[in-house]
Amino acid sequence: MPASWRTSDLTVLAVAAVGTVLLTGASFLVAPPDSLPRSDGSSYAAHPDGARAAYLLLKELGYDVERSFEPVAALRHAPERTMLVLASPSQRPSEQDVKALRAFLEKGGRVLATGPAAAAAFLPGVPARNAKTANPGDPRLARARRQDRALPGAITEAVESIEMAASTSPLAADSPYVVVYGSDQAPAVLSASVEKGQAMWWASSAPLANGAIGRPQHVELLVNTLGPTGARTILWDEFYHGHTRSFWSYISDTPFFAAITQVLGIVALALFTYARRRRPIRGRVVEPRTSPLEFIDTMGGLYERAGASTSAVATVHAHVRRRLLAALGLPRATDDERLVAAAAERLAFDRAELSSTLSHARAATTDPDLTAQQAVPLVAQLQGLATRLERVGRGQKRR
Repeated sequence: MPASWRTSDLTVLAVAAVGTVLLTGASFLVAPPDSLPRSDGSSYAAHPDGARAAYLLLKELGYDVERSFEPVAALRHAPERTMLVLASPSQRPSEQDVKALRAFLEKGGRVLATGPAAAAAFLPGVPARNAKTANPGDPRLARARRQDRALPGAITEAVESIEMAASTSPLAADSPYVVVYGSDQAPAVLSASVEKGQAMWWASSAPLANGAIGRPQHVELLVNTLGPTGARTILWDEFYHGHTRSFWSYISDTPFFAAITQVLGIVALALFTYARRRRPIRGRVVEPRTSPLEFIDTMGGLYERAGASTSAVATVHAHVRRRLLAALGLPRATDDERLVAAAAERLAFDRAELSSTLSHARAATTDPDLTAQQAVPLVAQLQGLATRLERVGRGQKRR
C-alpha cells in the first residue's frame, strides 16, 4: 500500500523547498546594511566610506545631480555642461575609457576623481601609490591629516585647510597638475587644465564620505570643486562601482544564485528518491566460476606451481594425435611414422615439418629436465597443428 500524501518523501521535500525560498526572500528584506557588499564612494552606500550623504546633500542644495551607469566611453551628455564624479572607483577603466575621458576633458568637460586607484587608472600624471617612490620618513605624508591651502583660487575660496590623507608619492616634475592642497612631496588635492576642460584629483574621498563630510570646510571644498548650482549636470559614476543597468548585475553579489542552487539540489534529491523507489528491480549479474578464462587461468596456475612442463606438452600432444587419428580414421595404436605418412598423403600436411613436431613433442613428454621456456614453443607448434586440422574438418563438412 503506498504511503499517504501527508507523509510521503515528495511532500516533505516540497515543504522544505518552499521554506528555503521563503527564508531566502526574508533574508533579503531584513538583512542589515552592514551585511551588504561595501562600495566606497558609491552614492548608494550608507557606511562611513560611502557617499550617500553627499549625493542627497547636493540634491537638497539644488544641484542637477544624477547617477551614471555607463562607462566613460558611452556617455552622451554634452561635455561643456557636465561634471563627472569618480569617487573611489573600484574597477579599472579600459584603454578606450581612458581615451574617452581625455576627449571629454578636451571638449570642455570637468572631472573629479578621488583615491589612488583613480590616479593611476583614470588621470595619468597624478601620483599613484608606489612604495618605491614613497618616503616614509617625510612627516608631510599620509600621517599628516591636516592639509593647508597651497594655491589661491575658486576651489580654495574660504577653505584654508582640510583633513585628508595626502599621497605617499611625490608629484612628478613633468606632471601637468598643480598642487592645490598639500605639497609637491605630499600632494592632497591637484588640478590641471586639459584643453577646454579641467581635471581635479583628491588623494582621499574623505571630504565627501558619509563619516567625514560633516567636518569643518569639507562641504565647502566639495561645493567649490563642483561649481555653482545649475551650471553643470553632476554625473555621479556608479558603473565603476559595479552597478549597471542589467538586472543580473544587481543580484550577482547576493545569495540569489546560492538559493537557486539549493532549490535545484532539493528537486534533484526528490527525483532521485522517487526513481529509487519505483524503478524496476533487477538481479545482480554474477560471473559464473566456470567461465573459460577462469578455467584457463586456473589450469595455467596449477601447471606453473607444479613445474609440470612435461605434463603440459604431453596433454597437448595427446590431443593433437587424437584429432589426427579421428580425421584419418586410423586406430589408436598407429605409430607416428604411419600417422605422418597418412596425413601428408590425405591432408596435404608437410611431411618433414609434421614428423619433426611430433618427434620433438614425444621426446619432451619423457624429458624430466624440460623447462617452461622449452615447452612453450612446442605447445605453440602443436596448437598450430590442431588449428589446421580444425580448418580441414570444416572444409570437408562444406563439401
